[in-house]
Amino acid sequence: MKTILTGAACLAATSAVATATNILSVDLTADGSSRWYEYSSNTYAQINQGFDPGGGADPALDGFFIIDGSLESPAVADDSQVGGGFDVFPNEGNWNDVGSLQLDGDVLGTGAETFSITGASFDFFPEIIGTFQTGQAYATSISAISGTADFTDGALTSLNATATISFVYDLSALGGGPTPYTGSLTLDESSFVLDVDQTLTLPPFGDFRYRWDATGGSSYTVVPEPSVMLLGLLGALPLIRRRRA
Repeated sequence: MKTILTGAACLAATSAVATATNILSVDLTADGSSRWYEYSSNTYAQINQGFDPGGGADPALDGFFIIDGSLESPAVADDSQVGGGFDVFPNEGNWNDVGSLQLDGDVLGTGAETFSITGASFDFFPEIIGTFQTGQAYATSISAISGTADFTDGALTSLNATATISFVYDLSALGGGPTPYTGSLTLDESSFVLDVDQTLTLPPFGDFRYRWDATGGSSYTVVPEPSVMLLGLLGALPLIRRRRA
């Protein structure tokens, strides 16, 4: 017996793999005015507000600046730079492949299709690293995701999604355990809003208020799901086998 892979069978298998998907990869482009605040030190970082110790502006050194100069002793001007410059937004506003959305069905790429968004996964720490005041990176947790995505002939035409988002610090070394800062993430087919603003009290250290305040553009790429790809290939196997005595 001899097994032969035919051109038609290859095309069928490739088509099954290429068109079926239920994952959307998410790219975000944050506006230059997007900020991260650390109220415990009365400072913020902003993507387009760089500081260059040699004069001018260095986009990499986007923190830190005074929120309210009247709270300083002695008082200083608002937005005064403090410290030697920090890179809080290492990728500036280019947040590529920052997360993904899960759909409740496979995008087949034919006609009008509408799906519910049933899950999401994001990691914002590589984009907004903060100050490492806790000595730990933070994890991104998504819950209560809801929304829909519409496609026409495989192209995304509209999307709306809202989710509860938490940035979780492990403060076990300070006696606090996993500590979440919780807010919201909103997405549509062309924009996003990230808004997290919470004050947590850690006795005997006091209050720690952090805020993630970012807006900008969004774009999405359909990604084949491995299980769908496998099923497509298995389904094509009967077509790619030919027996010869």
